[in-house]
Amino acid sequence: MKEKFEAVRQLYPGTKRGLETELRQFQRHKDHKAVIDLLLPALKAAIQRRQEREKKGQWNPDWPHFRTWINQRRWEENWVEEVKTEKLDINYCNYSTFE
Repeated sequence: MKEKFEAVRQLYPGTKRGLETELRQFQRHKDHKAVIDLLLPALKAAIQRRQEREKKGQWNPDWPHFRTWINQRRWEENWVEEVKTEKLDINYCNYSTFE
């Protein structure tokens, strides 16, 4: 497990602490053995998405601290490329504040 975790930690582009510190923190999670194999593919996918967004000239937030990425289960995030909102068609002239 230590080798798998270290591979993820080394690849992670954001701020991180030492291996032993990060590993100890990760092992506090009750499902750490079940999710260890999910981390590396998820991180590679996140890096790929960011690179694609950069090529398109889209904004990317800074990488969170590695412990935040782990503790908040950010490897489970599904990125929405574009959020489309519908313009509300409200005619404010029909409403009076004095009614």
